[in-house]
Amino acid sequence: MMNKGALLTLFAEYEHQYDSLAETISDDGLRRKYGKGGEMLHRGALCPSPIYDLVIGNVRRGRVLMQPPKDAQPDYVYYFCGDRLRIADKYGDALGRCTREYLLYQKHTVIAPRYCVLDMPWHGEMEGLSVCDYQEDGRIRSWMDLFRRRASESPSEEDFEVHSEEYCYDGEGHLSRARMTTENLGYLCEQTYSFSHDADGRIASYQVETCINGGEVIKRPVVYTIPPGKRRKV
Repeated sequence: MMNKGALLTLFAEYEHQYDSLAETISDDGLRRKYGKGGEMLHRGALCPSPIYDLVIGNVRRGRVLMQPPKDAQPDYVYYFCGDRLRIADKYGDALGRCTREYLLYQKHTVIAPRYCVLDMPWHGEMEGLSVCDYQEDGRIRSWMDLFRRRASESPSEEDFEVHSEEYCYDGEGHLSRARMTTENLGYLCEQTYSFSHDADGRIASYQVETCINGGEVIKRPVVYTIPPGKRRKV
């Protein structure tokens, strides 16, 4: 999995590529799906993380719609070429479109820079990017997201926040452990999750260990149970 320095290098590589990507990956002719809800998740219902909404409170994944909502603007519009997601738009407030994300496939890795696309001076300005690595069987191995909290002429590491997740599977292919890391302004929080599954192979409960800034590992004895209606196979 990449470190923050490698993500910053990728950011610099794609920072001024909006016009080129817009020309290369047009949404004309691509099949559309729509997302409602999931605003707190990267990419909404199609968030790469299989666990974020299961272990973080008050986060809902949202849902994918085949047709746009009749009585409201969608929160996301997804553009597909075949089965591959190529573009993800996240809509903002009454001003309209907020960000556009381009998904670039490189063997088992997907790099996805995203840009502000409001009709304002910062149109085309890069907001962040994500990197997902997949196993040969298609299961996700890791997800990293770099977000620029503030724009500056000479950006430094302090201008960026990093969220990353790594996943481990057992012999039956079930997600057994995951490590979630958040790094922001010198604050580093690492959380390691251990999962248990129900008879249908869905994640049913988990325990978590937390480490702040490399200090003592805090293991909570509590077993967190996931409501049956929110469980999923991972």
